[in-house]
Amino acid sequence: MSRFGAALCSRRLPRIFVIAGFLPLGLLGILSSGAVVMTAIALGARRAAEDSLFAFGLLILLSAVTGANLGVVALSALGAWGIAWWSGSLVGKLRSLNLPLQILVLVAIAGQLLFALLVSDPVAYWMPVLKPLAAELAEMSFTLLSDGDLEAFAPSMAAVVAVGSLLSSVLALLLGAWWAGGSGGPNPGEMFTRLRLGIVLGLVAAAAGLASGLTNGPLAGGVLAAVSTGFAFQGLAVLHFQYRRRDWPLALLYWPLVLGLFVPQAALLLWLALAAVGFIDNWYGLRRAGADVIK
Repeated sequence: MSRFGAALCSRRLPRIFVIAGFLPLGLLGILSSGAVVMTAIALGARRAAEDSLFAFGLLILLSAVTGANLGVVALSALGAWGIAWWSGSLVGKLRSLNLPLQILVLVAIAGQLLFALLVSDPVAYWMPVLKPLAAELAEMSFTLLSDGDLEAFAPSMAAVVAVGSLLSSVLALLLGAWWAGGSGGPNPGEMFTRLRLGIVLGLVAAAAGLASGLTNGPLAGGVLAAVSTGFAFQGLAVLHFQYRRRDWPLALLYWPLVLGLFVPQAALLLWLALAAVGFIDNWYGLRRAGADVIK
């Protein structure tokens, strides 16, 4: 994949088509943001901004032809590419994933806190969104949830949106760093195995866990979910480090994670286990020996 990144970095027009073409395609939008991250790391923030502007013009043209909602497309592009441009530029400057990931987690937490301050009735806010979504799922043969189920779920929607945005931003950051590694960017494996959230987010995680246990409130649970997502990536970095240090095949590490995607309960348990490993590493350091041998 780093060879693909090198090819993409050397060809501007295909790069712009990747940035513009994949954004509207749901989960594949990560490829679009990843290309922006890669460009910012390997070619610089200015080139990434120029490519994003060209891609934005192409996206607006495609939206006009297909009849898509231009406002929604524009907001999606500005949000996804803005975060990708900023995080990629920071990685290119610092040659580290630590600070970008820390800030992304803090932004996900701050977004939930701001939502809680501005919206007094989350059920009334989210129900107009959830009802049409439930109806669409019913048309695709998914079980239709009752209004009572939706109302019970609505207070957690802010956390779902925040964690989903965090997850997609981090995946795009890692993908872009991987692609940039084949084009003169910093070594992605070395950056990933040194990933660490730090003391501040460690304290936030401890406080959120305590508050969630005492109150069982959606806000405390949402903050805990966001910071746990960050620590899950740190836990994955710890295991990645240990596997590389012992020269074990990385497939032994990543295949169970891929297979876990098809079993939601198993995926959740794996994610919690990774978060626990990351949290322990944050305080006790599970990568002390041989840290300089991972490339």
